[in-house]
Amino acid sequence: MSALPPTATNGNELFVAASFSGGGARAAALAYGVLDAMRETAVEVNGTRRTLFGELDIVSAVSGGSMTAAYLGAHGDAIFPAFYDKVLMRDLQSDFVRELLSPTNLDWLFSDRYGRSDVLAAFLDREIFSGIRYADLLARRTRPWISISATDMSLGARFEFVQDQFDLLCSDLASVHLATAVAASSAVPIVLSPLTLKNYSGPCPVDANLDLYGLFGDRRKAKQLELTSTYLDKKDRPFVHLLDGGLADNLATRGPLESTLARGGFREVVNESGTQGIRWFVFIVVNAESHSGFDSDRSDRVPSLFRVSQAVADIPLGRYSNDSLELLREALTRWSNESSEYDGKPMQAYFIEVNLDADEAKGDHQSLRTLPTALSLPPDDVRRIIEAGKAHFLGSRELARLLKDLSASK
Repeated sequence: MSALPPTATNGNELFVAASFSGGGARAAALAYGVLDAMRETAVEVNGTRRTLFGELDIVSAVSGGSMTAAYLGAHGDAIFPAFYDKVLMRDLQSDFVRELLSPTNLDWLFSDRYGRSDVLAAFLDREIFSGIRYADLLARRTRPWISISATDMSLGARFEFVQDQFDLLCSDLASVHLATAVAASSAVPIVLSPLTLKNYSGPCPVDANLDLYGLFGDRRKAKQLELTSTYLDKKDRPFVHLLDGGLADNLATRGPLESTLARGGFREVVNESGTQGIRWFVFIVVNAESHSGFDSDRSDRVPSLFRVSQAVADIPLGRYSNDSLELLREALTRWSNESSEYDGKPMQAYFIEVNLDADEAKGDHQSLRTLPTALSLPPDDVRRIIEAGKAHFLGSRELARLLKDLSASK
């Protein structure tokens, strides 16, 4: 991890990380609602009054959440209300289908090297991200740091759009379009094709032992080393095919956890990223995972093939996500303890999860969790999701505890 860029308004004492889950427009809208709530949340650190949004340092995102994260990385606080007007209120799904079926744009039908995800990347690049590349994000030199993940189809492992990952391919992330990362992270199997990257490994100086990543030690690290090493074999893997990031990590929380593990612990990450002096660490999980509902359980009829397919996809994702949340909670406690070991001052950790369970508990005729995972949703549903996200975040007990602790530190 490179050193996080400093900003005029964002210090290290209050460190805020967030993860935006998959879930199509449902996830994009929920993430936007949480960001809007953070913008309304005033905090005071060392006598300086700011907003929690202004303190956001890192965002990890997959699939639908990557759309919001990428727009945030490109435009900062200009995301309000531009993303709402330009993306969430637009029928992107219909516009993309028209693009896909346009007589002038049917190369994907006849080519084995240009697929539906390539069309999506070009569409998003033109309509949403205006040709912005990662070089433009780096040039801004402001936080938050954005990490978008896809899934390596051959390994079933996360593939992050960060320079460390691209170093293994002897490639430069700066030249990659933001829309390419979002399209790769959103490449739902069957509906969209895998998005392909070329592997240039060989001519560039990459440590064959991968000591840079600190991957020696226990069995988990050894397995990670084995997977990572495959990128160094250009002869065997001249290309890398990417699918929806939610397949490997639908909550986008595994990246920070595995990165910390790979680098030897929280202290090493803090030193490497230049974020010494953290007193309050906040991790916000925006969880827009779906639930297909109980309609099939109201009948003795054999569930349809579509309903069974939904369950087959949702069950393992849900269990894996629950495990990820527990690992994250444990990690926050461990990181807090580690921080006190090297500076004598225990870091306070806060875990805030925002999901749509509260809406489901109300017994609404259509729970927001049952809304389809699509590129766009009806405006009324988008507004409901945003308001639900804001209400859930602002009503969080962990947020109240954070604000109380910050106030007591004055």
